[in-house]
Amino acid sequence: MGQSVKDAILHRVGQPLQNYNASLAALQNIGRDIENTLENDTDLLTAVNKKFDALARAVDSEHSDTSFFSQEIKKTKEHIEKSIKEVSASLTISDRLGKGLHRIAQSFDRIHTDGVQLSETVANINMLADSIEVASRNAGITAFHAGTQGRGFEVIAKEMTKLVRRAQEPIRIIPDVAEDVMQGMGELGRALLTISNFIKGLSDIDRRFTEITDNLLTLIPNVELGITAVSESIESQKMQHRLLREESLKASRWLDDIQNVARTPAIMEILLETLYRRVSNLRENIFAVDDEGNFKNMYNALMIALIDAYRRLDRTEREFKGRETIRMDVESSEESILQLGASSNQLFQIVKKIGDETKTWLQTNSLTGQVLGEGVSFYEGIAGHLGSLNKQLIQLRQNVENIELPLRNLEKITGRAKVLGLYAGIESARGGGYAGSLTVVTHEIKELSEQTAIFVDRLRKLKVDMFENFTRLSAHLMRSMGDVEQGLASLQVAIEITTENEEILERLNTYSRQMIDSTETMTQHCDELTEYFRQLAKDYERIDHNYNQYEHTVKTSAQTSKEIIRIINQYSKDVSVLSKKPSSAVFRQSVEPIELDPANTTDAHSHGVVEQIFTGLVTFDSSNHLIPGIAESFSVSQDGLHWDFVIKKNARFHNGDAVTTQDVIASIRRVKNSVNANFIDYVDDVDALDDHRVRFTLAFPYLPFLANLACGVCDITPQHFSPEHAIGAGPYRLVDWDKNSEIVLEAFDDFCDGRPAIDRITIKIVADSREAVEHYKRGKIDLMQLTPDTIKEIDHDQVVTGPGLATQYVGINVALDTPFKDRRVRQAVNYIIDKVDYVRVAMGGQAVPAYGIFPPGMEVFNKDLSGYRYNPERARTLMAEAGYQHGLDRTFSLDIRDSEVSIARAQYIQRCFERLGITLELQPMSWKDFLEKGYRGESLLSMKGWVSDNGDPDNFLYPLFHSKSCGRAGNTSFYRRNDVDNLIERARAERNSRRRNHMYQHIEERIVDDAPWISLCHGLDSYAVARNIHGFKIDPFGIVRFRYLWST
Repeated sequence: MGQSVKDAILHRVGQPLQNYNASLAALQNIGRDIENTLENDTDLLTAVNKKFDALARAVDSEHSDTSFFSQEIKKTKEHIEKSIKEVSASLTISDRLGKGLHRIAQSFDRIHTDGVQLSETVANINMLADSIEVASRNAGITAFHAGTQGRGFEVIAKEMTKLVRRAQEPIRIIPDVAEDVMQGMGELGRALLTISNFIKGLSDIDRRFTEITDNLLTLIPNVELGITAVSESIESQKMQHRLLREESLKASRWLDDIQNVARTPAIMEILLETLYRRVSNLRENIFAVDDEGNFKNMYNALMIALIDAYRRLDRTEREFKGRETIRMDVESSEESILQLGASSNQLFQIVKKIGDETKTWLQTNSLTGQVLGEGVSFYEGIAGHLGSLNKQLIQLRQNVENIELPLRNLEKITGRAKVLGLYAGIESARGGGYAGSLTVVTHEIKELSEQTAIFVDRLRKLKVDMFENFTRLSAHLMRSMGDVEQGLASLQVAIEITTENEEILERLNTYSRQMIDSTETMTQHCDELTEYFRQLAKDYERIDHNYNQYEHTVKTSAQTSKEIIRIINQYSKDVSVLSKKPSSAVFRQSVEPIELDPANTTDAHSHGVVEQIFTGLVTFDSSNHLIPGIAESFSVSQDGLHWDFVIKKNARFHNGDAVTTQDVIASIRRVKNSVNANFIDYVDDVDALDDHRVRFTLAFPYLPFLANLACGVCDITPQHFSPEHAIGAGPYRLVDWDKNSEIVLEAFDDFCDGRPAIDRITIKIVADSREAVEHYKRGKIDLMQLTPDTIKEIDHDQVVTGPGLATQYVGINVALDTPFKDRRVRQAVNYIIDKVDYVRVAMGGQAVPAYGIFPPGMEVFNKDLSGYRYNPERARTLMAEAGYQHGLDRTFSLDIRDSEVSIARAQYIQRCFERLGITLELQPMSWKDFLEKGYRGESLLSMKGWVSDNGDPDNFLYPLFHSKSCGRAGNTSFYRRNDVDNLIERARAERNSRRRNHMYQHIEERIVDDAPWISLCHGLDSYAVARNIHGFKIDPFGIVRFRYLWST
């Protein structure tokens, strides 16, 4: 009867359960598509945010550059106006200078006329002096012949002769002076000829200055237009900046929303998958069992699982109906981006035009500088000539002044001559018969004296006139020289302005090129953003379609669950009468547990037993899939910070007490105060919403939160739990613990997911592997883990092998003051070990070489990480660099477990170290002593292993390498680096799984480079499974989950 009931049930539920599996596959495919789309969109929105940030920076830069650009253009205008002012001033001065040079020329003409007259007058005086001398001699002769009558006349004649002889000196000097004056006049005349050339040159400079002024004046309107355009652009950029801030904030909100959207299906999928997995596992088992007793057990568990699944699926379907898919305002964003692009393009055109005009401005400015330079040279030439003229004038004036003394003497002589002429007339009248002759001579002397006086007087007037002209010419020279100085000053100012303007224009030219490039980049960013948003719009259509498919799948699954429940219920009476024989299984464990306290368990051997007695809100099946624990369901807030769990109403502890929210709160608080606090240190609070609902509040969204709750550390214990009385709510209850011998567990009748199939589990403590194999062969052990050297002793069909999420390594305490504190030494000992050979020799091939931290079975595994490949030459080089080319001069302890396998593996490491001159002494010790020594930080080198608790990369890096985890929490290398701590914390808070994995890979690279470990291998787990044990699978976490097994 039992077999016929079983066959009938399986025939009826086979297809619906198959459909159930298909629904799971469909749900996973839809979920993956949604997740991939949302992750792509998250990346896309991150790129959008970065683009907005880049655009904001570009706009800020453009705003700054444009403001500077505007200021520089305004400076250019100011400089052009100043240049015009100074050039105009130079033109005015040039005009005034020209007039001054004309006056100088006119003054010289008058001086030249005076000079000619001076020469003529001096010549006449010389001639008259000669005539007077002749006349005086004739008068003397005539007076001599007159005898007594001519005696008085003779005296006058002698006096006259004396006067003439006295006049010879000044008359001799005056021509010399006159000659010097005329020579100076000639030099001055020649200099003035250059002045005339300057006057012509000045006219040309004036013409060129006028042209420059006209050119500069034509620039001003263009510059003013540029200033206006740029000012308008600045206002536009201010608006763009506000726009960008709004779009950036919007993108940030979208990014948060997208995370929430991503989390909703992800969490829902996790929840539904836990239900599907639970049903799927039971479906697999119910079809595999042969005996009616185990079938009855599976039937009851399947019924419980289906009822739980239906409730949740029905609720999920209702939740889906009320859902709203978040939509982004793509059109508005596109419009904003197009507006931004248009504005950027407008700015590009403005800047390009100004950039083109800047080249013309530079040419004009360069020409201006050239002409101004020529003007300066010209003015400097004038200044030099005017200075020379002034010196010549001073010398000429001095020469003319030299006439004064001889002129004064001549004036005295001519005065005396007049008197003598008067006396000569009187004496000639007394000459008797010679009176007539004397009268003629007297008349001649008198006339000559009078003429001489006239020329001397004229000479005096010429001197005075020349001095007046000298004074006038000197005044003109001084004014002209002042004008030249003023003109030079204006030109120098104009040149300085032109030089400054050239620098400004060069900067404008440079900035215009930069702004052209940046505006082109901005336009490119805008184009890319537009494409991003169009892609987002397409993706959201896809997401919406997938959500509809999700809803349909959930609805179908709910209907399927309901149908299977209806079918199974029809056979409940038939199944209830099926009988089951008592069953048992013996499992060998090499090491006794240290303690049976979930919150404080830190070793794998204790953990393996804890997982049988206790369970958490969620837990793992034997394939590392999450399934419900004592929580019926869970949900998460959109921000990922609040997680609500509903406790199953049938959840009971082994003492019969119902599991309440207070038990959950007490259990989590125990963990927070334990060595395993790092598993939930991101949990800020736990509150009871009612007797069956509890809320966790997180400090930040943490992706592996559920996995951490399921890993065993967070298993639920009674409020007043004592490790001395290991009472849990798991599938098995503790019956007996005979220290160093065995632990006895019995199936818990009131386990919330249904009583497990195997009634009694005995965990036998057998340290020696070979002894354990003998027990297995004699049937005293049903299940045991095998070492590489014992695998060959078990029949092949009884060996199950599979990969685990574990790693083996030599831990190095980097905090101890030893040569191993030097990273080069640590790297050297990494290079000296051939991992491939280690796996072959020490592990019997039952492992894969490890070059990093993460095992190959994890998604985060980095196949491209090179790590430390065997390289003895590099190892010796590093030792030499560290100063240990001859090795280390002391012996170091390598701590290991006191088992043959551990000792054999340690001896391999010992031999490798010897190649570098490092002597190791093996220190075998008990499992507990081994762990405690490491926790205290007293172990320098130790052979260790780590098995993942939850399959998440954080479960490797945070407990093993974060400075907060030093000691009992797992970091027995006492490795501390602030930057690594910060990176780990950032990775923990990252919500995008793809980015999160990249972050963990980057951290792994840093740690591997620091070498606080010698990574050896990632092991393969092998078990001997007796033929009466069914349902066994290799658990990636190295745990045997007896609830999924059955015995025949």
